Amino acid sequence: ELKTLSSRRYIVLNAPPLLQSPDAIVLAALADAILLVVREGKTRQSQVRKACELLNGAPVLGVVFNNSRSQNYPAWMQ
Repeated sequence: ELKTLSSRRYIVLNAPPLLQSPDAIVLAALADAILLVVREGKTRQSQVRKACELLNGAPVLGVVFNNSRSQNYPAWMQ
């Protein structure tokens, strides 16, 4: 229903962490695309992989590296 408002607008939905709440998975199923946010020093690579698995093939546009304080990103994040 929101899509009928305008084809030129983006609607951003902020959801709780995928691995902690089923709400995020429900919202992901309704979205056209996903932007995954991970926290430096807290989110592990295995958690990112598990989150992507839970998205069940939903298109992930990219990853936002949140709370970063360095310029030295792990190779898997580049």
